[in-house]
Amino acid sequence: MPLGLGPIQEALSGCWLFAAIGTSGVVYPAAGFIEQVSPFAYTIEINKEATGVSSGFFDRRTGNATECVPALVEELLAGSLV
Repeated sequence: MPLGLGPIQEALSGCWLFAAIGTSGVVYPAAGFIEQVSPFAYTIEINKEATGVSSGFFDRRTGNATECVPALVEELLAGSLV
């Protein structure tokens, strides 16, 4: 169990953006974080392939994190994502 799970769950329920990067989607409790995110949050999964939790994300990007994450940051900084 991760340290600080209570504050993590509180942050998930109030966040406006949630990104899962390079996860298998099968190790809990992290695999269940998508279910705890506010329904109004913009959710993004970045991974090399689909996972068991992929369907829970609004935006799904397939590829290497070394390429996808910098592109995502550029979109966020430009205000063109959300």
